[in-house]
Amino acid sequence: MVDALEPKLAERRAGSAKRYGPEFMKTNQEFIAAQEASQVPKTLNVGDAAPDFTLSKAGGGGSYTLSQAVKSGPQVVSFYRGQW
Repeated sequence: MVDALEPKLAERRAGSAKRYGPEFMKTNQEFIAAQEASQVPKTLNVGDAAPDFTLSKAGGGGSYTLSQAVKSGPQVVSFYRGQW
């Protein structure tokens, strides 16, 4: 799937370079690299311990603290945007 996407991405990059020019593309790539560098240290790898956190339960029914929840066994945390 990723291999099929690469030619399309290359075509888009070439079109953007033609449309916006090399200086814009260089600045854009530098921005992307800086964003990636600032985010990578904050991500977890498989097997890493998650940082402790506390969240309010939906509907105002108290809170959920990871360090308390893991005492009862492994936990799965899923972030769901929902429909607002």
